[in-house]
Amino acid sequence: MSFGQGSVSRTNDLEKGDIYVISIGINDYPSFGLQLCVNDSNDLVAKIKNDKLGNPEDSSVNVYAHALNDSDATLKNIRSAFKEVIANSKVNDYFVLNFSGFSQETKSGDTVLIPYDPDFNWREIDESIVFPVVELAKLMEQIQAKHQLVISEAGSGREFAQNLIGQLFESNPIIASGTERERVLITTKGLGIERKKCPDGTELTNGSLVHFIKQHGNVLDVFKNIDAYEFQLMQSELACSYRDQKYVAIYNEKEYRDILVSRFNRINSRGSKGSSTQADNKETAERPGKTYALVIATNEYESQSDWRDLKNPINDANSVADLLSSHYGVEVEKVFDQDREEVLMKLVALKSKLQADDKLIVFVAGHGYYSDSYSDGYLVLKDSKGLDDDITMDSYLQMATLNRLLDNMPSKQIFALFDVCFGATFDLNAKDVALSNYRDLSMDITLDEFISRKSKDQSRLFMASGRYEVPDYWNNSLDHSPFADKLIKILEKEKQFISPGKIFSAMEGNATEPILKQFGSHETRGDFLLKAN
Repeated sequence: MSFGQGSVSRTNDLEKGDIYVISIGINDYPSFGLQLCVNDSNDLVAKIKNDKLGNPEDSSVNVYAHALNDSDATLKNIRSAFKEVIANSKVNDYFVLNFSGFSQETKSGDTVLIPYDPDFNWREIDESIVFPVVELAKLMEQIQAKHQLVISEAGSGREFAQNLIGQLFESNPIIASGTERERVLITTKGLGIERKKCPDGTELTNGSLVHFIKQHGNVLDVFKNIDAYEFQLMQSELACSYRDQKYVAIYNEKEYRDILVSRFNRINSRGSKGSSTQADNKETAERPGKTYALVIATNEYESQSDWRDLKNPINDANSVADLLSSHYGVEVEKVFDQDREEVLMKLVALKSKLQADDKLIVFVAGHGYYSDSYSDGYLVLKDSKGLDDDITMDSYLQMATLNRLLDNMPSKQIFALFDVCFGATFDLNAKDVALSNYRDLSMDITLDEFISRKSKDQSRLFMASGRYEVPDYWNNSLDHSPFADKLIKILEKEKQFISPGKIFSAMEGNATEPILKQFGSHETRGDFLLKAN
């Protein structure tokens, strides 16, 4: 199945974009069969296709659906469907996950979704054939779609919601303040119940939750006005109540994030935010565009981790930083040997400083890691724990999270460089870009005019020193990595301007096989040009 990209405009207060659906319905469980789950899966897909974004006739909105029912709903197929969505969804798209089936809590209190497996043993859960909520959250983090909806009537809605919210909704206020995700969970307050009739005798062909959802318009209206949508569901629920108790529960990450960030800001603020600050903001808004660089490097790692200290990341970063400052007039901030929290703080502080006309360079050197369990890469920072001591990798910085933080920066043009192992995992499904190396450039205008012209389109570009493992140093230069050694020489020798295409052209013969790709909200004509002094 090939996925397309929707346009970006507004209809009925919903951003226009494509809709990606993974709908799972499993009736055929060993020993404990269900009857309505496959109906739920199919009917929800049909409804989303019919409703689209409130305008079923809008041919510019596409719905791409994976309906995985019964024997198709294996763990392998579920993971494969997620990888397709991750590879194709864009920022302004929508993602809907529906799970109709069984979920269960493990002895440790974690929730796992039960895929189809004819040999599943209810008495002894085999962790290799279930879909843990923590894995679901890690995969959803990699989906670029800003609007994400999870619908589930499986198991105990309360425990499912608590565990999913704990993993999916961002609990770090620093990261939360740097993202614009809108994720919503619609589930049950208690145990999901498959029943046949409403009290008035109405025959149910779906689970109660999907039955209520089907009574109303576009389910994606939950992103437009969550209170109005919840009120509609409540009206349907009252018409088909269950034991005179509230059945449906809706959880909204935006409300959670607003409270989290507001509390964090109060704790960390001093003094008034009155007229003087407003004057400063006005003055800042009128300044000409600048270029900033955040240079992150880690040589030393805490002794209890699995990560050996490195020799050259700070050497590399200092040389790159000095050249950016002296030869290209870039305002540089260095973040050396810092823990995850400090790196995140620097990113958020930088976001508050940047304007649309500013440019941003990010350079990262140190250890990187790829997790087979979560199918994503991670930056290893000073306080990252040993892999056996941090199963959910919360002390690492997930590449998908960093990707979102950078894409949400106000700057129109961003260029990130990763000299870490598995640096290409910054965006596993990013498209290659064929940027010009400007070797045969002939200009009828000034260099400043040319750079100004090339700065009009948004660019989100990243370069990684290699796809897999990369060395700390090499025989040709014991003081720098192979990638940094060439990068430093390229930056030093340039007389006119530097660009990702120029750098990549000179890097292609490097031993580590560098890559250059786009990410996030990159525009086709986007590039990143920086004039040499």
